[in-house]
Amino acid sequence: MARFFIVVFIYSRKLMQMRKATFQHAKLENGDEISIRKAVSGGKGYFCIGCGSPMMACIGLVQTPHFRHQADVGAAKECVWSDETHRHKVAKDILQITRTIKVPPITIPLPAEYGEDEEAEIRGARTVQAHRVLIERYVYLDETGNVRLTKDESTGEKFISVKPDALFLDAQGKIILLIEICATHKVDAEKLAKLMTIGIDAVEVKIPPVPEKEDIEKILESHTNTQWLYNYERAHTTFDPSNHLPKRKSPGTALGRGRVPAGEDYQCRAYRIKNVIRQLETYMGSGEFGRRKGEAEEAIGQVRGAEVEAGERFLRMDAKARAAAEEKIRQRDRLDEEARREYRKLEQRYQNASRKLEEEERDVGGSQGELSTTFREEVGRAREKLSRKESELNARIGAEEDSIAKRVEATRIRVKELRGEIDSIGDEEERLGREEKEYRAAEYYVICQIESEGQIDSWMREEIFRVSGEANRVRDDLRRIREVREKLD
Repeated sequence: MARFFIVVFIYSRKLMQMRKATFQHAKLENGDEISIRKAVSGGKGYFCIGCGSPMMACIGLVQTPHFRHQADVGAAKECVWSDETHRHKVAKDILQITRTIKVPPITIPLPAEYGEDEEAEIRGARTVQAHRVLIERYVYLDETGNVRLTKDESTGEKFISVKPDALFLDAQGKIILLIEICATHKVDAEKLAKLMTIGIDAVEVKIPPVPEKEDIEKILESHTNTQWLYNYERAHTTFDPSNHLPKRKSPGTALGRGRVPAGEDYQCRAYRIKNVIRQLETYMGSGEFGRRKGEAEEAIGQVRGAEVEAGERFLRMDAKARAAAEEKIRQRDRLDEEARREYRKLEQRYQNASRKLEEEERDVGGSQGELSTTFREEVGRAREKLSRKESELNARIGAEEDSIAKRVEATRIRVKELRGEIDSIGDEEERLGREEKEYRAAEYYVICQIESEGQIDSWMREEIFRVSGEANRVRDDLRRIREVREKLD
């Protein structure tokens, strides 16, 4: 019996928790989401986005309109879905679609003498455009201090690792912005310290309870709910009064951090200093300071370990490079030695051939004088004979060339006249036929004369071939004239 009452009590508690949980969104039977603004009061086919249980739209005059789980369903387990989870998901979906976000201005704090808790703007608000958006990827520093990305938290050796809600990447795949979506809980100090260590611009966007997707889009298009968690430009900008200070600002006399009021005596100043020291001692003795100190020491240890590992890796790479260089030098020395051996072999062969040639020259040296004299005489007679024949042949060829040139020119003129006097083509054809026969006879005569002379120079042959070509063109003209005449007949 007691067990029965315990089960009933636990079941009642779960029903009460589900009844208390309210939502601004639900889904329909077809899976489409609906906000409470567009819903009708009652259980009209609404279901929980998280667990799928039936929900009821509560729209009245007293409470804020909302969805809640129906109490008579008897859910077997508690629903963990919440409006915060829904807003979180919608914001990430919008970032993936638009790939843009409006970031606030970048400011740096002013020194105390320029006013308490005031800042100078170094860059205005702007819209960041991403080439690609990644959701919930781990960003970490490897052992060499390089920023890496991974889907799995256990992949590789990580020294500093964070998991932002969204990452903006440029066209080269470089991370340009880390985005945290804040629906309920802000980024804690530990995660903030990691973001500062990684050194990439990061913002936090607060998404309040809003019922519509369009409201979240407007929040991302404005920087009102967005704040910087870390900004590289801000962290590396030093205050410069000439550039960062408004003209109206100048060092004042108002009390500020580390300021001493005018007229303060020694005892008051000593009391204030002692009070500050007590506060510092109290903070340094607190658990929060010890935890922060431990985290800082751990981070320093990781960095030092990475430095040692990098040094050892450098030594290994240096030794490997030295070994490779020495092996290359040995290979080059072997190649040089082989080249020198080949050169010595070739030099020896050349010397042997030179000695052999000298011996052969000495063997034929005795008869070389007589042979040289006889050879020179024969060459002289051959040159004289060739010169005479060449002169005679040149004279004949010149005369024949003149004659052929005149005939060819006359033939060309006559052909031109024949083309203009087509009616009298018959008589001219007979005359050209006779001239052709004469030309062929002359050509045949020249060729026979040339061949009877034996050897001739190449330029003479080329000239003869050229003249022969002219004659062939004349014959072609005669053939075309005959064809024209046949067509006219």
